[in-house]
Amino acid sequence: MVDNNGGLNFVHPIYFVDHLRKASAIDENHKYNKAITLDDYRKPSDGSRVSQKIVYAKDNPGFMPDGQFSWTQWFNEKPYSSDYRHEGVDMAVDHTLSGMVPIKALIRGKVVWSHDYLNDHYGRCIIIQANQKYKGLYRYYLLAHLERKDSIPEVNSIIVPNQIVGYIGNTGHCVSNWQWDNDEKKFDYVAKSITLINEDHIKSREHGAGAHLHLQLFLSEKKDSHFLDLVVKTNMNLETNDVGIVNAFDYLDIYWDDRS
Repeated sequence: MVDNNGGLNFVHPIYFVDHLRKASAIDENHKYNKAITLDDYRKPSDGSRVSQKIVYAKDNPGFMPDGQFSWTQWFNEKPYSSDYRHEGVDMAVDHTLSGMVPIKALIRGKVVWSHDYLNDHYGRCIIIQANQKYKGLYRYYLLAHLERKDSIPEVNSIIVPNQIVGYIGNTGHCVSNWQWDNDEKKFDYVAKSITLINEDHIKSREHGAGAHLHLQLFLSEKKDSHFLDLVVKTNMNLETNDVGIVNAFDYLDIYWDDRS
């Protein structure tokens, strides 16, 4: 390192790396080992219910809510009678906290795409490319259903650890077991979850129903525009071997449809 007089000072590598981490100049370690308890888990194989399941966050998920939230849908869960499996991990907040819980970065990266599907699909969403590769593959994080706020970084913005990249919202395709009663001015619980898509549910959305973060991780050899050509133009419905979907909390857990 160079001192103020132009001379060289030698620093032990461990201390140097520690200073870089504190300055948010490099990512933290990929590896974690944190147990997560999931309630009402749906098996990927047949959608059958498991009242409680323990899973493990083994890898750096890239982004996390900075506040109270609940795990509502895990990677590869089969929530419906169709063959659909969930491509990401959903973290939900109470309707009173919609638009108030920040999402913070755990990595360095760059915003490569930003879009607003309004009240359909992923709603207000962004894709952030991580600086560090994983086993030679680029990491791309999709953050969806964001609150529409100016805090969402623009395309080409540089992202550093601990930076707020958005707030958990309920834009796009959202479901909820709570429906707003405009006469009573309160939420009523409904046993069968509703999809907030039509005029009947405008008030439910306005009052925060269905607020959650959808976090999804793509791994690909393709960089920047080449990746976006594959992903965005297919509306995230991938039919290519050039992009893989994995669990953001466990990179070895690959998407069900990609398993051979």
